[in-house]
Amino acid sequence: MKKRKFVFFLVSLVFLCFFLFFYFKDKEIRELNKNLPQGVYFEKRGKELFLINKLDGYELKIPKSWEGVREVRYVDNGVHLEGKNYQLLSIFSYSLKDKNISVEKWVSKEVIPTGKFVEPKIIEKTKISFYEVIGIKDFGGMMGELFFFYLKRPQGSRIYEFLSDSKEVVKEAIVNFILKNEK
Repeated sequence: MKKRKFVFFLVSLVFLCFFLFFYFKDKEIRELNKNLPQGVYFEKRGKELFLINKLDGYELKIPKSWEGVREVRYVDNGVHLEGKNYQLLSIFSYSLKDKNISVEKWVSKEVIPTGKFVEPKIIEKTKISFYEVIGIKDFGGMMGELFFFYLKRPQGSRIYEFLSDSKEVVKEAIVNFILKNEK
């Protein structure tokens, strides 16, 4: 009888340990996901953290230099991220009426005339992988310089805007950006 109780106690203890291990292991992920809409969530793959955005059709591997994510918000078709080392990044997604429009033409037609920028200056036109990318530097008032990078896949139906106060943060995010199925 004592042997049975001991085995029962041991099995219960093992289950409790497994439960606590997985509970505390995923606590950070649950905390990040709690205020995000359905279809936008974080997941761990091995030691790497990914932001999955099924609403806008992309994944973002969180750079190791961020040491994780401190805060995340989803507002108006955009994700706002703050890394644990205070990196700030926002990613917005815009649907296109004309899939054949270039990023540069779209930016000059749809973004610059809106008054979104104070002193816009195109600082970069390039291709990263097979993405067409254009970078704009602007004065953001009290925030200092702001960097806007626009990215589009050829024949893509969406343009993605990356916004940060650091050009390096934006470029690191673009390198870790994975487009999935565009709508």
